[in-house]
Amino acid sequence: EATYIPDKTWNGTISSDWGNGQNWTPTGIPVINDDILIPSGTPYSCVIPTPGKLCNHLVIASGATLNVQITGGISVFGNLTIQPAASLTNNGSMTLKKNLVNQQ
Repeated sequence: EATYIPDKTWNGTISSDWGNGQNWTPTGIPVINDDILIPSGTPYSCVIPTPGKLCNHLVIASGATLNVQITGGISVFGNLTIQPAASLTNNGSMTLKKNLVNQQ
């Protein structure tokens, strides 16, 4: 099995807002080509409160959560992987261009 090496990892040190670049390592809001990892154990869980968020592959790691609020939206141009004991809540808009890999 290949090791997943993200371009950006959620650190959640400033707030829960996906759109705050300081919540990511390296710093900066993810763009369409970025592979993303949302790990567990961060100070703030990741929330998407506004539309227009983008990424390539997205992995929600075991024990982590991602919440797309009713006013939020994301387009995942690669695969979305939900690892065991991870949580995705989508009350907004989510467009998935490739595969959903649910490892629950």
